[in-house]
Amino acid sequence: MTIKREVIAGLDLGSTKTCVFVAEVTYSGKMEVIAIGTAPSSGVNRGLVVDLDSVTQAIRTAVKRAEDLAEFKITEVYVGIAGEHILSLNNKVSLEVQGEVTKEHIAQILDKAKSVSLAHGREVINVLPISFSLDGCPGIKAPVGMFGHTLELEAHVITGAGAAIANIVKCVNNAGLCIKELVLQPIASAEAVLTQAEKDRGVILIDIGGGTTDIAVFEQGSICHSAILPVGGNHVSSDLSIVLGISAAAAEELKLQQGSALSCLIDPREKMEIEGIDEWQEIRRCLLSEIIEARMQEIFHLAVVEIHNAGYQDYLLYNVVVTGGCALLRDLPAMTERLLGVSLRLGFPEDVSGFPFSKGNISPVYSTAVGLARYGLLYGSKEPEAAAAEEIKEEEKPKVWAIIRDWLKGFFQDRD
Repeated sequence: MTIKREVIAGLDLGSTKTCVFVAEVTYSGKMEVIAIGTAPSSGVNRGLVVDLDSVTQAIRTAVKRAEDLAEFKITEVYVGIAGEHILSLNNKVSLEVQGEVTKEHIAQILDKAKSVSLAHGREVINVLPISFSLDGCPGIKAPVGMFGHTLELEAHVITGAGAAIANIVKCVNNAGLCIKELVLQPIASAEAVLTQAEKDRGVILIDIGGGTTDIAVFEQGSICHSAILPVGGNHVSSDLSIVLGISAAAAEELKLQQGSALSCLIDPREKMEIEGIDEWQEIRRCLLSEIIEARMQEIFHLAVVEIHNAGYQDYLLYNVVVTGGCALLRDLPAMTERLLGVSLRLGFPEDVSGFPFSKGNISPVYSTAVGLARYGLLYGSKEPEAAAAEEIKEEEKPKVWAIIRDWLKGFFQDRD
């Protein structure tokens, strides 16, 4: 008997790179990485598809590289979505149940939560429960099986521009793939870098990607606020390219290899040579960091304003996690502490085993891709709200035993 492999793939369509992350579900229900494929991305700008053919080709290239390593044909993917067209809001709805709460009641109240007033051309992407209450009793996570009269739900509703969503779907489909689910990128990244304890006590995730900076706030274990800011690490590289007169590729390398987010830590007398477009030139190393610091201050200022406006400024004092490519910038924690009074933890994907990460930590540039695969492991084909609403089950047996059990059941039924 051949046992089918259960493989999950996450697809991160970034402004800088397209990344496919492939993991296999082990018998114990854990996620083991079996391949990762990347390709340069030039058809995505601040989360929006601007060149269908370029994005489609980048997906094909990344998928092919992952398939060659995994020796597995990828057909379905969980796809991250971001961009300044994304808007989120919290919605409260209620439903009369008059007795035991069933899964049908949960489906009904979730459907009601989707009924928000939307501008023309906008669509609901996800509805994520914050909490349920039953007859005024708050803080219920899984109400199925409980008794009451009125079920209430506070939900986080994520919406996006229908045209932007359609363009992503078209690129993925043109690359020969089916979309299992579209997942907001900071929610995916949170699955990779945040602990459950952080989510329970309250935490702010700031994911600084190439084209956008994504924010997700968690409170009492659930997401309660999200936002996408239209500025990211590519803007830092662009500033370096313009001011120093160097290529975009050279600016990106210089940023990560020689740059610092806090210029006062650099000796103002120290000089360095960089390769300009026409010739080598000598600059003060602190100038490089001054350029980086100015843009990073802007990014964090916008993030702090967004968090203050949403009413979660208290979490800025003690529980901020930063991930994404810019998390690798030297002296970033020192900059936020000194200039903004914000302490932060750098978010690296955790509990990742298997090729090619058996010898060390995985870079935060892969946080979204890792999180997409982990999201698929946690929720499967279910919406996350359906998973949250299910009754508590017994611990699942390894899937191989479930296959054998079903085979034996069918065998004996055939003999009756």
